[in-house]
Amino acid sequence: MEKIRIDIHYCGGCNPDYDRTSLVTEIKQALYGHCTFDDGVGPADWILMIHGCPTACASMENLPLDRCVTIRRPADASLFVEGIRTDDTARFKSLRDHT
Repeated sequence: MEKIRIDIHYCGGCNPDYDRTSLVTEIKQALYGHCTFDDGVGPADWILMIHGCPTACASMENLPLDRCVTIRRPADASLFVEGIRTDDTARFKSLRDHT
């Protein structure tokens, strides 16, 4: 089975509520063996936009929104991880509303 490819993008970090890089480390550890991260091999299956706060003001203008997942807080990351681990992307559907 081919691993899921995930690219990570960060906001500018102007006023983060949590340690974004530590959260990404936790995501990578939780999905170890299920996914590859930022490998640059073809298009990513999912793009995690790591916003440091609920404002989520970083631009996603040039990203394919159909594959973007917005992380505003650690609980969002937990939804994403569980959705990937259970192969149930509906678990993180709320993180994909980019309107």
